[in-house]
Amino acid sequence: MSYLPKEQRRSEIIEAAIDVIQHQGLAAATVRNVAKATASSPGQIHHHFDSADALRAEALLCLWQRMKIEFLSQIKTTSPLETLIANLGGCAQKEVKETFAQLYKDLLEASRMSETMHAVLMQIMNNSKVKYSELLKAAQEEGELHQDADIEKLALSILALAFGFGFMKDIAFTNYEVHDVVRFQIDLVNRACGGSA
Repeated sequence: MSYLPKEQRRSEIIEAAIDVIQHQGLAAATVRNVAKATASSPGQIHHHFDSADALRAEALLCLWQRMKIEFLSQIKTTSPLETLIANLGGCAQKEVKETFAQLYKDLLEASRMSETMHAVLMQIMNNSKVKYSELLKAAQEEGELHQDADIEKLALSILALAFGFGFMKDIAFTNYEVHDVVRFQIDLVNRACGGSA
């Protein structure tokens, strides 16, 4: 292992952890595996990260953010509601959906065993809720969503719906896609608030 400045070495370690997560899964991103991938010792990894969970957490957040940016850059719509629906997987390629689904499953499992990973899960869910709220507010401003709709509650219900549908699809309970059900839910909100937006 050659000498690198501290921040550059840390970035190299994170990139190696991301690569392990992408190819072998979150659980495989151990200090030992990442050390091997960077041709360094576990002690050198621990010099930069307090624990394997701290390493996995930072790498996963970085990977999730990159994937989200890449995914959102591929959405070709100007409508806030259509962007929200696409964000829920309505226009994602199959392999993108599968990658996000696997990362979420890995994170959910890890969050049950680690407070650090639980905090990562909460951060990702909160970021999703904030993004959904922004898109719903924009939809309201553009007349796609009724002015009386409760944005915060609707964003939270869409988040719950998306995660619940993921579970129902995992156990083969339904073959509906979450984006179709969200469209239906938004139509219901518009009707309940007094007609169309």
